[in-house]
Amino acid sequence: LRETRPAAVWVISEGRAGMEGVIAVRRIYPDLPVIWFSNDSGFAPQAYRLHVNYFTLMPINEDKIMTALKKCGFMHRKDIVTVRSVHSNKTFSDN
Repeated sequence: LRETRPAAVWVISEGRAGMEGVIAVRRIYPDLPVIWFSNDSGFAPQAYRLHVNYFTLMPINEDKIMTALKKCGFMHRKDIVTVRSVHSNKTFSDN
């Protein structure tokens, strides 16, 4: 993430690991658009507090992806990075 500034970051995770991923992104890029897909609606307040551009629940579908892109102000950019957090003891890993 630090080598090249992405246009946006997608955090796709279960539970607390997603919040940890968003926090890690915010430390590096406080103003970067963040899209967070979670399996737990209880993280919505944290998404708001962390200024996530779009927070929604899994499963992911085309409508949610299109809405997320619109909320971030772009639709057809190719430089969007996907970040997946898979373990609560790891902040995030590139996929």
